[in-house]
Amino acid sequence: MASQTGLHIKPQLLVGPVTALEFIEDVLISGEGPYLSVYSVERTTSILTEDVLSPCNIHGFRKGWSTSSLICVFGQKSVRILHLVKDHARYRIKCLTDICEFEDWIWDVAWVCVKKGDQDSVLSLALGHNVVLLWDWQRDSVLQRVTCEEKCILYCAKFVGQSWDDLVLAAGTVFNQVIIWSMNGQKDVQGQQVVLQRLSGHQGVIFSICFDPRTKRLCSVSDDRSIKLWQLTCTLNKTDNKMSDSAGYDMDEGDITLEDWSNMEYTLINTLYGHSARVWDVGLLEHFIVSVGEDSTCVLWSYEGKVIQKFKGHKGKSIWSLAVNESQNLLVTGGGDCSIRAWPITTTLTGASEVTEKKLALPVQTGSSITHADDFPRSVALLGDLVMLVMTNNGVLYKYEMLSSNWEVLMADTRYRSYSVLATSLCKRFIAVGNIHGDIKVFYLNDDALCVNQIEKSVYQGKVMNVLWLTDPGTDQCTKLLTSGSEGNVILWNVTTNADNICDLVKYANVSLPYCKQRWVSAAQYLHEEDILVCGDRGGTVHVYDCSHNGEASSPLQSFPKIHGKTGVTCICYHDNYVYTSGRDGQYRQYVFVDGKLELMNSNKVFKGLEWIDQLLFTSDGNMLILGFHTSYFVLWSVTHNQRLFQVDCGGGHRAWDFNLNQNIARFAYIKSGGIVACEGVVQLEQPILKPSIHGREMTRVVHLSTIKGAKCGDVHICATSSEDTTVNLVSFSHSSDGVCGLKVQNRLQGHISSVRALAGTHSNYTPTSDVTRVLFSAGGRAQIKCWRVNVFSQIANTQNPTVPLHDVDNKMVSTEKGSSSVMKSDTVLLDTKSGYRDIINSEVLTKDKHNTLPDCIPIVDCAVHMSLGETEQTRTQCNHTLSKAFLLSKSETRNFDDESTNTDSGVPTCTFEHLGSHMLGKSGKKCYKPWKKFQYNPNPETRYMDLTALTASMLDATMPTDLHFVAAACSDSYVRLFCFNEKTRTFNILGQSAFHCHCVLCVGHKIISNKCHNSVLIYSAGTDGKIAFWDVTQIMRHHVCAVILQREENKNVFHSSGDSKNGSACKRTHHMNNSNLDLPVPENMHNVDGSVPSISDCDKSHKCVNMELNVPTGQSVINQAGSRTANSTAKQSSTDHSDLKVEGIDMGDPTAVFHAHQSGVNAVSLKHIKDDWFILASGGDDNALHMTFLQMAAPEDKDGLLEVTVTGTAVNTSAHAAQITGVHVLDAKHLLTVSIDQRLNIWQLEDDCTQITLMESKFVNVADVADMDVWSSGENKYEVAICGVGLQVLSITL
Repeated sequence: MASQTGLHIKPQLLVGPVTALEFIEDVLISGEGPYLSVYSVERTTSILTEDVLSPCNIHGFRKGWSTSSLICVFGQKSVRILHLVKDHARYRIKCLTDICEFEDWIWDVAWVCVKKGDQDSVLSLALGHNVVLLWDWQRDSVLQRVTCEEKCILYCAKFVGQSWDDLVLAAGTVFNQVIIWSMNGQKDVQGQQVVLQRLSGHQGVIFSICFDPRTKRLCSVSDDRSIKLWQLTCTLNKTDNKMSDSAGYDMDEGDITLEDWSNMEYTLINTLYGHSARVWDVGLLEHFIVSVGEDSTCVLWSYEGKVIQKFKGHKGKSIWSLAVNESQNLLVTGGGDCSIRAWPITTTLTGASEVTEKKLALPVQTGSSITHADDFPRSVALLGDLVMLVMTNNGVLYKYEMLSSNWEVLMADTRYRSYSVLATSLCKRFIAVGNIHGDIKVFYLNDDALCVNQIEKSVYQGKVMNVLWLTDPGTDQCTKLLTSGSEGNVILWNVTTNADNICDLVKYANVSLPYCKQRWVSAAQYLHEEDILVCGDRGGTVHVYDCSHNGEASSPLQSFPKIHGKTGVTCICYHDNYVYTSGRDGQYRQYVFVDGKLELMNSNKVFKGLEWIDQLLFTSDGNMLILGFHTSYFVLWSVTHNQRLFQVDCGGGHRAWDFNLNQNIARFAYIKSGGIVACEGVVQLEQPILKPSIHGREMTRVVHLSTIKGAKCGDVHICATSSEDTTVNLVSFSHSSDGVCGLKVQNRLQGHISSVRALAGTHSNYTPTSDVTRVLFSAGGRAQIKCWRVNVFSQIANTQNPTVPLHDVDNKMVSTEKGSSSVMKSDTVLLDTKSGYRDIINSEVLTKDKHNTLPDCIPIVDCAVHMSLGETEQTRTQCNHTLSKAFLLSKSETRNFDDESTNTDSGVPTCTFEHLGSHMLGKSGKKCYKPWKKFQYNPNPETRYMDLTALTASMLDATMPTDLHFVAAACSDSYVRLFCFNEKTRTFNILGQSAFHCHCVLCVGHKIISNKCHNSVLIYSAGTDGKIAFWDVTQIMRHHVCAVILQREENKNVFHSSGDSKNGSACKRTHHMNNSNLDLPVPENMHNVDGSVPSISDCDKSHKCVNMELNVPTGQSVINQAGSRTANSTAKQSSTDHSDLKVEGIDMGDPTAVFHAHQSGVNAVSLKHIKDDWFILASGGDDNALHMTFLQMAAPEDKDGLLEVTVTGTAVNTSAHAAQITGVHVLDAKHLLTVSIDQRLNIWQLEDDCTQITLMESKFVNVADVADMDVWSSGENKYEVAICGVGLQVLSITL
């Protein structure tokens, strides 16, 4: 359809599965949808992106024989010939043909030679029904069409040969066979080619075939998860060629003729199993076999069938493509998570299973009262790369030199017999040993690891439970030693040394652990600037102590009871102004100091099955490493690469062990069966990532948060996306003239236990330090809703950078230090000598109000379903923000926020996030006495949140608090629920609910309507019953705000009346919590009729929405629900029983108005204010219909301010799309957008008589299974449209 005058649709960005990869000289080309992208492998950057095959998806590339820059691009039924031109250092694509479409699906393409010297003029095409075409691409002419006698549908095909005369096709059929046939072989009576060979053995359809002409091996992969390797041997004896033995003759590469194929024998030499799901593709290398599959795993095999290594960097499901460079030392994979990852391979690659082990025995002591016969190792520690310390049961401390295999006794003391604890400092200068008598002994070492001084102190009456060396964050200097006694007595010591290498211990602080069953410190971190000690006990609790005072043992300022379960805190470290803790509950958590208090921000799991996290390490190149135990294996896991780097089968974590990583050499020592085992292996810390991942599964929602104008890279759009993979991503992107769009995943928000299906957000003024602050709500399966605070910083100064908490892209960490790290654990007690942050690599570090922003005092706010949170935010001219300590690096630090994205730009806005709270419908009201238990509530697994809409109380009235947010939820159990989230107290409250729909509610939205007396809030919902309902919830919201304000006033009065009483400190804390600029007096428009201020009891009374009379034109399919209350009540009783759920809130009753718009489910609704009290309501559903309703909404004074809704007309297009409509948005009074599963974005125009909808333009979108659409304005008559599903696409529309 031709575009209307002035109407322009331009695709700006596509992020989708990577379906094709190919190396072209020193660059890599990829196919993502119809887009061909060029990447520099050396710089891991995107060079060029261009649409070459629209609307088809690219499935493969074939290089020309004479020049590799001649490329055939094919996908679906289309083919195009391109030339990749390199002008100096720049690349450009020259299209030699138009897009040529053929009769059937194209499985493979090959350049063939018809006559000698003419190699790149003719192509052979293998089609979906076992047909081969010979195509002259220069003349766009089919020279020959060849059919096979086997006419079944193919699932894959592979051409073998270069000459048309000897060309054969190996095809994978739907009947689980590989058939081989020639284009010029024997024909049957119908003139069709006879099958030469049939290879059977698979139990599923064949997905890919690969042939190596050098070794004459054929490999096939299947739906049955197997890989079969076949050896081809020719039985034909040739007298004028190479003579064969009894088994046949050897053939040179490319010397397989049609006669050879006719006399070929096939031997199955190996069947490989290693994938946990279907195998999609395979490649044969000189030394390895490589395969990729639906389990997102790339497996490297030997030809003997042994798994060499498994690469598991991709997320979610399916790796769709692979490519290997010409030298076969680099493997590249493209996944369904939209990422492209490179994996270095060498002929000596052995994988994690080839770790070298060396067993050590204690030396025999001569001339000593301590004999070796009854002695055994108790603790082990690595002192750098080449020195090991071993503490024995008889109280002997050995130093072992790994190079010389020399043992040296550092200490032999019977007082340390039978029980001891051992700790080494990160700087490798100090060793501390504690015993059962309460003594500690400290050794000071020089640069050569020789002991130059030692001291001993008697610290406790009972035994020393643990000793920990604490390092100042940002340095390698160890200045503090922590000792823990049996009665919870913890002492912090200052460690001093003088010029004569004499060290001393001076007591710095004394703290007391609260009572618990296992009352000793297992991990700690000292913060020098704050003079704060953060420690974790063996009972799983994290405590915070103020060390600024001396004297008696102090109690904790804060405690996080059982936050890591009841099995103990294993690690506490400090990195980039954030505190991190880990434990044996399989989670690591992030905290930040706010106003002197530690606040929990996020919790994360590494991977399923890793329930014992022991240590967190941060590298200088931005990698976060996890040390833990998975079943009986010690595991080193890279969070950034999502890859297991190192593993040792040590028997589990209940033993003494230590780990050291220097550059790429990993060393692990442990004690097993009374012996010492030292392990060593090479770790691949760096992995080139050409394109970062987005989501591992289909996207379900996209919401625009803000647009930063005037950024260095142009306008930058900030969006939130949700997915079936249970995560929410904060992404930013911008447009550029060369087609390379700077998409970047700023953060990954984790914590949902099921798929995330709904997103909504509101504005927040809680953090004034950022340029834009949003409160984001996410919800989905298991009736779980979460709230996050998102801060957007428009610019990053070189010396003041807002930190990205916890995750950059793919959980990437950024470090500002250097060094190496070691870890130690003891089997006697839980012992952790890693007390501080330490870098590993010695290298320097480089310097749903869902529509438009609500300006002050604007009476009407468009709040259509799934619309953006904000218009645009002007860039602040000043970039020296007065940021709090939680969001700033030290002024002396300089760094770039480098991540997996292709470009690093200090002008790109960044985001930070904080988890504020969560709510589940099945949450129990009973007090939990065992908080370490994972399941504290019994959520209803059948209830899902399908959609959300949100607004702040200040949008209803400018005098109301800005920290109260109202959220309406569409639920699968037929309920529409209304929540209030208090941003200050971080709590959810259910205000009301209604089960009017009696069916699954699919979508919900809201509208703020300006009246003469006050603003009103209208919530509208739609479900699978085809009905759209409206609720006036103004009174419910106002009374809740009134109650909150009055409660805050009472809290203030309590504080002022307390004076300097004994509870003054508690009152002071209460005052600090409530005294803020968010506390406001009760607005006048919320006073009672007599002018008095309502009391809390008045505000707590139940309120019921009053049903309005709906004025309906004659003949319209609109139902007034005022007269159907009895029938609706009966229907409610027959609905799902929710008696097991403790749900608070009043009954919202029947809706204000309702009408039947669709025959089945309503997937999307958009409500747009036109002028005065006139509105347009557009909806799309499963019936493929677009329904428009024209409404008049007002709140007459004689109706006590209650809304009155009148339908003035309708317009319907019953066949707006070929499939169900999933997104609708009204742009203005004349135009609207719809998007559908049929992958069409339609622009409609409303005629002047408002009775007909005319299609203006239809644009194909490259996102399959379209789930959602969001639209925001980018200028006058300019809009940005984001569409998500299997991928994400952004288009610009100009009217």
